[in-house]
Amino acid sequence: MKKKIFVIGIVLFILIAGIGVSFYLFNFYQTAPSTEIITYPFTINEGETVSTIAKNLQSEGFIRNELMFRYIVRKEGLVLQAGEYQLAKNLDVKNLASRLTLGTFDTKITIIEGWRREEIADYLFSNNVLPEITANETDIFSLRLNIINKIKEGYFFPDTYVLPKNTNLSQLIQIVKDSFNSKVESEMISQFQTQGLTVDEAVILASIVEREARTAESRKVVAGILLKRWQNDWPLEADATVQYVIADRDCINKSDCTWWTKEITEDDLNLNSLFNTRKNLELPPEAICNPSLSSLQAVADPTETDYWFYLTGNDGKMYYAETLEEHNENISKFLN
Repeated sequence: MKKKIFVIGIVLFILIAGIGVSFYLFNFYQTAPSTEIITYPFTINEGETVSTIAKNLQSEGFIRNELMFRYIVRKEGLVLQAGEYQLAKNLDVKNLASRLTLGTFDTKITIIEGWRREEIADYLFSNNVLPEITANETDIFSLRLNIINKIKEGYFFPDTYVLPKNTNLSQLIQIVKDSFNSKVESEMISQFQTQGLTVDEAVILASIVEREARTAESRKVVAGILLKRWQNDWPLEADATVQYVIADRDCINKSDCTWWTKEITEDDLNLNSLFNTRKNLELPPEAICNPSLSSLQAVADPTETDYWFYLTGNDGKMYYAETLEEHNENISKFLN
């Protein structure tokens, strides 16, 4: 009896020890193999299997155990991408595997909503995204001009794009145009027409809404106000259009500039330009930036109100008014 209990005890000990060791190894094999922050090149070639990638990672010291890497990839449902990577050895298996899902044969760029074409050019130039930048475009000014000549303001759709390696400017322009066309479909165009707008006019108005309002809700209200003013031959009086004119005056020949200045003087409000809606009744001849889908949707389906005026207070909130008297009160309360 004692011998039987002893044997059972030994078996239980071995089982518990085995479970403990397995648990330890399971966690250990997921940890980073080093604390070293230096990065090393690692390449995944087209057609390589997860098994091959795992073996290469282990042999080069990026992971502790290839089986654990394969398990994590399968468990997380990750799709590894061919590419050239720079990897540190201080990454745990899960983070390392996640990094290998975007092949660096590809380039990821993010175009911010409300940027002018010049700002987009500056971003592309500073991030060395296009092959032209190292070949033909020797300075930021030539790249700005090249973009301006290839696409109208307002149609460089803001989004995150993953570009195949060596995508050139013409190809990028086609990609963003296709993206714009996929978002601005026939239903939205019909909504623009219901508001009495062509697509170009809608894009111009949306670009102003983009710079004047920050949320989807406020954009719909501002779009309704601007449409009503335009349809009733009122000047839009949108400060964003004045900012656009100021930048045309001050920034075009500078490599580093604040494109949307917050300081607008009385002289600025009187600048002679077709873009200055403080002086002109018509819409600007072209968009002032590249608007988001939210702003385009706001123009397509604006909120109808009794408001004719709006402003953004020093607290960042929108304040609306039905009369000039109420608007002036809002200026005194929220801007001074």
